[in-house]
Amino acid sequence: MKKMIQLIVFLFVLSTTLFSLQWEQMFPELNSYQVTEIKQGSVTNVGNYGYVFGLNRSEMAYYTSSELKIISPHNTLPLVSYAFKENVTDTIICVVGNGSNSDAMYIHNTVDDTTYFNGYTMLPIFIKKLPSGFYYGKYSSTSFSEDGITWEYLNIYRMETIIDVEETGAGKVFYAGDFYDGGGILYMQTPDSIVSYSTGFPDINDVYVRGTPNNNEVLVTLGTGSGSDGLYKVNYNDSTIIGVELIDWISGANLITEHIDSYIVTSKNLATSNFADMYIVPFDTGIARRHIHGLDISNIYCISPQYPILTPNFLIGTDKGVFMATGTTGIENEQLTIDNHELQQNYPNPFNPLTEIEYFLKNSGFVKISVFNSQGQFVKDIANSKMDKGIHKVNFNASEFNSGVYYYQLSVDGAEQGAKKMLYLR
Repeated sequence: MKKMIQLIVFLFVLSTTLFSLQWEQMFPELNSYQVTEIKQGSVTNVGNYGYVFGLNRSEMAYYTSSELKIISPHNTLPLVSYAFKENVTDTIICVVGNGSNSDAMYIHNTVDDTTYFNGYTMLPIFIKKLPSGFYYGKYSSTSFSEDGITWEYLNIYRMETIIDVEETGAGKVFYAGDFYDGGGILYMQTPDSIVSYSTGFPDINDVYVRGTPNNNEVLVTLGTGSGSDGLYKVNYNDSTIIGVELIDWISGANLITEHIDSYIVTSKNLATSNFADMYIVPFDTGIARRHIHGLDISNIYCISPQYPILTPNFLIGTDKGVFMATGTTGIENEQLTIDNHELQQNYPNPFNPLTEIEYFLKNSGFVKISVFNSQGQFVKDIANSKMDKGIHKVNFNASEFNSGVYYYQLSVDGAEQGAKKMLYLR
């Protein structure tokens, strides 16, 4: 009984110290909207809060005189993305389109509430303001502008879809996208050249730059439901991209930001196909842990701020408005101890075809995690090696097996430590 109480206390403390983010719903007038983008300008020039919100992929909104003002850059075409003309501005560049010949760029002035045409474009994906200027991504090409008015085509070859772009403090620009023939690719642009690196993995979902004291750490997410899903660090030097290094596996990894001492990564729940899950990855350990936010939402469309980090608290745009994260992340109690070996429930569950199993070890030992079918027949070992004390994770890929109920069992040094049930739905 004493051991059980200690374990329960440990699990409670672990969940609260590692994942003590709290959530507050903001801007109640937006609760009925899908908030697909959040970008921050100036309180002086963009209403009461300085935020402009993309709504339902068709409109923009901002507060002025404490009232929500909603505008449509185009009468019929959906809003794809937008960027502020300057860091502090009353002018917003908008790109609209649906793959038709009417796809275009518009300029909106928040002071006199006017919108004017700024040129045709095709198949827009995003527009982003970075320190060096504006970057506009569309299918098959990327353009750059110093002033947001005059644009030049960037010679980034062999890329079909531009997903994202970010810039380091040292002036290196990283582009992420897809090959024409499939697979994720990264480009790094310096003042002298553009170099490419094929990841060998499926599509890249997001690029993020963290300004560390000694370097600019570049992160990407891969998240297509494959065994290569996760948060990755891009290794590079002054002249080339060396490769990508897995920080931790995260199923359906999508958007990245940071909060105090951890990365925040959203992900797609493979069981529901919704992008509403969230993981916290401390800088020091690199171990991703799922954050149970408890919000009644189906999708997280955006995280703000992403560039630059303006406040310790960040916002998420969801299918039910905007929420702000407060509180802390990271391990606050370094005296935590694990009193028992413990097998956790797999996640996601049900799953298709990948799931993650976490387990705790009170001391080092030889670990075996075996999977059995509903008839009790052995299927495979997914862990079979000596492991150190601590928290560990292992992935199970069931793509070669039939749908149904499976069981997984943890053994340490030959002694069984428990088993749990999981459901595979193809």
